[in-house]
Amino acid sequence: MRTFVILLLLSSLPVLAQRRGGTTSRPRATGQPGSDLDILNTAVAAFDGTLRSLDKKHVLIEMGEEQTLSIEINKKTQFFRGAKAISASDFSAGAIVTVEAKKVANQLIAVSVRLKDPGDSKPLGR
Repeated sequence: MRTFVILLLLSSLPVLAQRRGGTTSRPRATGQPGSDLDILNTAVAAFDGTLRSLDKKHVLIEMGEEQTLSIEINKKTQFFRGAKAISASDFSAGAIVTVEAKKVANQLIAVSVRLKDPGDSKPLGR
């Protein structure tokens, strides 16, 4: 009887290890540093286009023919011309910009808005 109980316990160990996230399981998306969810929350995408409008809450850029993208602005959004920080009021409609944004709660939030200098021949976002 004792041998039977020991064999039963030993046979159930792999199942328990899988349930508790043993060493061979993938990390769960918990929001902890290094998890899949943490990476998705901190990922930043760059969008290049022509500035159509900029107000206190949104930046609207045209990325191609009839393709526009509205990105939310918050108090942490930074504005640049090259490497120099500037004010949002220095931007005008028709300017070529790169907007770096991250996804927060199914909404794109602008991390930075960068104005491309007219003399700059490098591709946007590089």
